[in-house]
Amino acid sequence: MTLLLPKPVRIRSERHLRWIRTLRCSVPGCFRTDIISHHLTIAQPKARGLKAGDQFAVPLCEGLHHAAEARCGVHRVGDERAWWAQWGLDPVKLAELLWDTGPEKGRAA
Repeated sequence: MTLLLPKPVRIRSERHLRWIRTLRCSVPGCFRTDIISHHLTIAQPKARGLKAGDQFAVPLCEGLHHAAEARCGVHRVGDERAWWAQWGLDPVKLAELLWDTGPEKGRAA
């Protein structure tokens, strides 16, 4: 018997991503304004070339906390969970809060 697990829902919403980019960087004490929507790599199972759904996007500043070239960028470290833990944040809960309060609130995730 083969057990089939449901595929994770990867919602796409440009409206939500635009809204995310209007917020502050998620890292406490960061006041940079070069904000982008970071899709959490730990929120959903990896799939060929697919990033997590937009319901798992959080705001990060591009030049310092996102970029692989930046000394403290999330894409520079190998363990995203540890990167978020150093800031004392649960990024999945943050993403869920943003989805529930953002422009897509009420839309099933």
